[in-house]
Amino acid sequence: MPLSVPSGLPPRVPPAPRFGLFLGQVGQTWETQLARVLLAEELGFDHVWLVDHLVDTDGDPDKPCLEAWTLLAALAARTERVRLGVLVSSNTFRHPALLLKQAVTVDQVSRGRLTLGVGTGWHEPEHRYYGIPFPPAAERADRLEEAVAVLDALMTRERTTFGGRFYHLEDAPFVPKPVQRPRIPS
Repeated sequence: MPLSVPSGLPPRVPPAPRFGLFLGQVGQTWETQLARVLLAEELGFDHVWLVDHLVDTDGDPDKPCLEAWTLLAALAARTERVRLGVLVSSNTFRHPALLLKQAVTVDQVSRGRLTLGVGTGWHEPEHRYYGIPFPPAAERADRLEEAVAVLDALMTRERTTFGGRFYHLEDAPFVPKPVQRPRIPS
C-alpha cells in the first residue's frame, strides 16, 4: 500500500548515496598519494580517508608512512571538492586541543570539507616504538570520552575551562573556529 503524505508536506526524498575511498598512505610517496587523491576526486568519489598511524600496522613497520594530519592539510590545498578525513585519529597521539587545532586548520584550508573521526588508539607496538603511553582499554575509553567533550567545547564556546581526570583547560581561547558550524562533522 503506498504511503500517503499529509497535505502541505513535501514527500521525503532519501539522501543520495555517497561513495568514498580509504587511501591509506602507508608505502606511498607524497607524489603518489596526491595523484591517487586527485584521481579519486576526478572520478567523482565523495570522500577520501587516510590512516592515523606512525607505522604500517598490517605488515612491515619499516615501510614509509607519512603523518596523517600534515598530509591531509597538503591534500586539502590541492583538491577542490572531495571531503577529507582520517579513519580515525588516535586520541593517544595528541592532546585534544592540539588535534582540534590541526583539524580546524584542515577545515579552513579545505573550505569546510573535513570530517573528524577520533578513536581510542589500539596499536600497542607503535606506542612502544615511540615511547607514547598506552593505557589499558578502559582508560583509553575514558580518555576518549573526555577528549570528545573538550573538542566539542573548544569548537562551540568562546573560551573553555575544563577539569577532567585526564585533560585540563583554563579559560582556553580557540580561534579560528571551524568553517563548518557549529562543529566539524564526525
